[in-house]
Amino acid sequence: MPRTLRRLLPVAAASATFAALALNACRFGYGSVGSGAGAASLAGDGGEVFASDGGSGFASGGSDTGGAQSGGMAGEEEAAGAAPDSGGTGSAGTSGSAGKGGSAGRSGAGGRGGAGGTSGSAGKAGNGGNAGSGNASNGGNAGSGGNAGSGGNAGNGGVDLVNLVVTTAADESDSGATPTSPGKTGFSLREALTFANNTAGYQSITFDAAVTTIGLVASLPTVQQTLDIKGPVILDGTANAATSACLSVASSDVQLDSLEIHHCNGEPVLFSSSTSSGNQLLNSYLHDNKKAAVVYGDGALISNTLITFSAANGLDLYGKNTQLLGNDVAASIGTNYSIHDGANGSYLLANVSIGGGDGIGLGAVSGATIWHCTIVDSVYAGLNVGTATLVDARNNIFMGADSYGVRGPDSAFSKLDHNLYFNNTSGNRSAGSLDATSVVGDPLFNDAANFDYSLKVSSPAINKGFNLGVDRNQSAAGLYNGSAPDIGWSEAP
Repeated sequence: MPRTLRRLLPVAAASATFAALALNACRFGYGSVGSGAGAASLAGDGGEVFASDGGSGFASGGSDTGGAQSGGMAGEEEAAGAAPDSGGTGSAGTSGSAGKGGSAGRSGAGGRGGAGGTSGSAGKAGNGGNAGSGNASNGGNAGSGGNAGSGGNAGNGGVDLVNLVVTTAADESDSGATPTSPGKTGFSLREALTFANNTAGYQSITFDAAVTTIGLVASLPTVQQTLDIKGPVILDGTANAATSACLSVASSDVQLDSLEIHHCNGEPVLFSSSTSSGNQLLNSYLHDNKKAAVVYGDGALISNTLITFSAANGLDLYGKNTQLLGNDVAASIGTNYSIHDGANGSYLLANVSIGGGDGIGLGAVSGATIWHCTIVDSVYAGLNVGTATLVDARNNIFMGADSYGVRGPDSAFSKLDHNLYFNNTSGNRSAGSLDATSVVGDPLFNDAANFDYSLKVSSPAINKGFNLGVDRNQSAAGLYNGSAPDIGWSEAP
């Protein structure tokens, strides 16, 4: 029987508390939202806006559309790439904390370290991330590849970033509109995208402070150039009848940051090109959309992003080397995190799954890494490995699944240990047995009723994880607090 948490936000729980607490999972040391977000107002469809101190504006809300069930999905993506650096004009390296944040160092070739370089080919080729990979074996220390980022400084020799400022909330499209001659009410997002697509070079789109919500009348032009789109801004798809993606990206090294996108009939975000690389979705909020957010291409990064009430899967991954760092996906009709056939080497660190069909579903993939995730109240399995092989699943919490905590045989895993299991209806595993380092018992979340899945000081998950070499305590000394890392997404003080 589907659990109420599959629908996640019954009217009684629709309050500022949820967004603030749920986003805590997204804030674990991976991005700018982490500097402390304000409260949100969740009042059903449409919701109201909240702004965070970290500079993100979100509209919450969304009513539950019902209890249709879905099957566990397939697929997995490969994650390589370092954690994101936010710019190639020198700040690429200083994003050390992102690189430090875990497996970022794991592949080192990272996301925005390269993107930073897009302001100059030197920086892009030099990859601040590559320099950081010198310490990749140290996990977090790889992030101190802030030094690596100095490679990003090379980007200063390249093409200057051109910033396009959206000055109107109207979704208009005047022929030949330019920033200096926009026509009608101002320079719209649609016009800015068209202008950027027709203009060579690395460009950025930002929003005038007066532009908080844009009601889309049609799907936006597909991004065809290297580009940053940085909010905070809300894209409301209610009036867009098209079933194509509200925002589609066909190029490489595109960064989408601090966007809220809701009520799209198609995908809220689509990284559409299988030949693209280095695209990023950061610090964003996607909710009440008819389709999943979809990722093709190599080395994409999804970080600090909250996805709720998808009428399909929450997140569909098809590309290789994708990194999912500190996200929260909840109440999807389908699988919350669906990693599809051929998406080898996906890397999931410190993500939260609440409700959904399967929490994480894998297809025919190899080398998926699932570390420090908290997966609760799935309608089916917490983790369904499908036909995947060489899955590394450690330091995770699997709790409250209506089926198994983990569905899949021992042969699917390269590592399956130091996990916590509790209250999974059909059993903790569908096949095989638990290893001696696993914990069975209530993880003692601080306030699960209000979606706070951090650990009480008496939790049996504290100090029971395996040292995977990733930074679990952000700016504090060492990689974790206590004698060993904690199991799950949070690290207790």
